[in-house]
Amino acid sequence: WLVTSRLDGPGWPDIELADFADALGQTGLDEVARLVTERRTAADPDSWAAIGIKFLRQQLAALSGDVDAHVAVLAENLHGARQYGEIVTVLRDAGRGADAERWARRGLAEDPAGYWADGLREQLAGLLLASGRGEEAVSVHRAEFERRTLHQDYSRLRDTAERAGQWPGLREWALEYLRDRAQVKEFYVRELIGVLIGEDLLNEAWTTAVAAPGQVPEQQWLELIRLREPGHPADVIGPLRDLIEMGVERTSDKYRYPKAIKALKRLRDDYQRAGDEEGFTTYLDELRQRQRRKTSFIAKLDAAFAPTAG
Repeated sequence: WLVTSRLDGPGWPDIELADFADALGQTGLDEVARLVTERRTAADPDSWAAIGIKFLRQQLAALSGDVDAHVAVLAENLHGARQYGEIVTVLRDAGRGADAERWARRGLAEDPAGYWADGLREQLAGLLLASGRGEEAVSVHRAEFERRTLHQDYSRLRDTAERAGQWPGLREWALEYLRDRAQVKEFYVRELIGVLIGEDLLNEAWTTAVAAPGQVPEQQWLELIRLREPGHPADVIGPLRDLIEMGVERTSDKYRYPKAIKALKRLRDDYQRAGDEEGFTTYLDELRQRQRRKTSFIAKLDAAFAPTAG
């Protein structure tokens, strides 16, 4: 039943042999292995059953306690960092750090930019830290930060450098490197802002966004506004108005109008806290005039804010 369900079933439930190992005993596990070997001989290598066969073989090897056999199954048809990461995990958990490191380096050499490569780099850095080689661990993430320079690369570099006791000497270099990259290519403005927020450099994050508003995505603007709003309500009025206008202009989807109304109520509060209630009234009248053809939006606007006379 176990073998048939895994190989011929709909793909669920996800069967783990370890859950049945005690009940099966060695005799039952040997029978599973026999059935899997029998099916493997006849299976189309590209079939769903072939995937299940490898999955069961991996589990059988893991239950056997034979680390090399487990690695050998995992190493069949290697084609991505994720598989290398599974091998690294098995070897690391078995206390074979040196072997795990070799496999991690091999995987990164073969798939340095794949979807799972970041996880493999973290595994390698962890192995190096565990063996007392903090400088090497930092270099793993520093190289990727210099190559790609995304905010998550900065975070990984910071976390590893902190664990290695090297972050105080690297922090300003890393920030300046990202600032320079943002000056050269505007794409990196959003990455810089994300890092500045994480480093609690909120004034710089705000001024960076204001200097290049078109490079800041909506969600990041909302985060910046949330952080700036309590102490500087007047500052957020312009960016919040821009977000409202963009939302209304691009919206043929009427389901987004309630979001715009909610943002307008927030904007009203910011005008009030900035001591400019009349400014909000003027803006609302101008918005109503500009968007008068969007009757559904105007109806919601009038329901939330009574139109002024005239």
